Amino acid sequence: MNADAGSWTVTGRSHYHCCVPKCNNDSRKTINLSFHRFPVKEEIRKKWIQRIRREIGPNFKITGNTRVCGQHFNEEDYRLKSGGRHYLKMGAVPGIFKWTKSTPPARRVLHRHQIGHHTPEEIPGPSTINHQSPYRQQPLLDHTYCEEDLPLFEKLSKAKEKIQDLSEELEKLSLCTFGIERFKASDDMFRYYSGFSSYGVFLKFFDIISSTAATVPLWSAVKDDVRSGKLMNFNAKANSRTLPLQDELFLFLCRIHQGFGVKDLGVRFNLSTASVSRLSITWANFLYFTLGSLPIWASREKIREHMPQSFRFGNYGSTRVIIDCCEVRVQVPSSLLLQSELFSYYKNYVTCKCLIGIAPHGPVIFVSSLYSGSISDKEICKRSGLFDLLEPGDSVMADKGFNIEKLLQDRNIGLNMPPINTEGRFSEGQVHRTQEIASLRVHVERAIRRVKENQLFSRPLPLTLFGTANQLWCVACLLTNFRGPLF
Repeated sequence: MNADAGSWTVTGRSHYHCCVPKCNNDSRKTINLSFHRFPVKEEIRKKWIQRIRREIGPNFKITGNTRVCGQHFNEEDYRLKSGGRHYLKMGAVPGIFKWTKSTPPARRVLHRHQIGHHTPEEIPGPSTINHQSPYRQQPLLDHTYCEEDLPLFEKLSKAKEKIQDLSEELEKLSLCTFGIERFKASDDMFRYYSGFSSYGVFLKFFDIISSTAATVPLWSAVKDDVRSGKLMNFNAKANSRTLPLQDELFLFLCRIHQGFGVKDLGVRFNLSTASVSRLSITWANFLYFTLGSLPIWASREKIREHMPQSFRFGNYGSTRVIIDCCEVRVQVPSSLLLQSELFSYYKNYVTCKCLIGIAPHGPVIFVSSLYSGSISDKEICKRSGLFDLLEPGDSVMADKGFNIEKLLQDRNIGLNMPPINTEGRFSEGQVHRTQEIASLRVHVERAIRRVKENQLFSRPLPLTLFGTANQLWCVACLLTNFRGPLF
């Protein structure tokens, strides 16, 4: 026995128990395990006490039977092993504990050509693994609460700094995602994606509809409740949203203005294709009823108040509305009967037709529903309800194709239309009148072009959108009034 080195091996009938916390080794259960007494030297003994995280006191005293088992020593700590006795080196200190063990070393891989050439004794086992680690060489404290604690104000200051760093990181991440926060600082980019001239104009528009939009549930939730016959809980349905309201509206505007497909928008906004489709249908119907309830038809007094000089000092001061028809190309249906109804002889393909009217000073004040492309201009004027809004003494400005002069005369309403040549040659007065009306009527063409700048209508409208085609077109027409003056 080497008392200074703390070397001792139990071989007789003595029974010892390891004094290290969380260690249950007992000499009665493990026959070949060595148990070592504490060294005599005070300096080394203190190191042992510190390493095993114990304190001398009422609950722990070092006696002749106080032992540390051999599992807490490295292989290099032994100077001799013979005849079942294990002798520690001078100054050996325990260093292997449950609280110091890290990730086990990688298992040795034997290649196929090596299998069969090694005996079991040559394969390294747990007893031959080197457990030394640079972290175990550092002196261990008896308890974690022995470490010096920081003052409360320093902890609070560090916590505030951490919160500030996380907030800045979150803001950077939000600027990297596709959404309204990313483009609101750039008017050009915001106009490109949404059609609104700036984020400020969009925000004013959103403030008008936000109180109502917050209570509107998704279209799919209402549809399921209607089918099942349940009473709809609008508040619960409206709260189950994955995007903020502003981003939902921005998604719908991107759908109309840039014509992004549902898959494209799903990738941009990190949503499923079905979610994008539900959001588009929901906002199309909501804006259709919300904007449709606005009194866009201007009174005669408002028209005269904002009448441009070119109308006021000409022969067209009584003009109430400038009308024209526009056609939206649609996907060719498989039904021959539906093809014949939608076919337009003027455009020479299948279309839907709409009547649009603007005030002399530019804003859109009338939008009809979509009709089949085979309908005539005269018939669409009769069905749209435009004549019911006009008052005696008003006049309508239109193109040559609108053969509605007889219908307007019955209501004491005038018609400003370029003259039709029936004699083979225009007179000087007819040429001058044609030029005047064309220069004034061209603004309705500009208004229609502004509507068709929405890329959703720049290509044939798919049949899958026929259920909401009327809502999408009407909303696109009314949103042009929020883009600023036409001229």
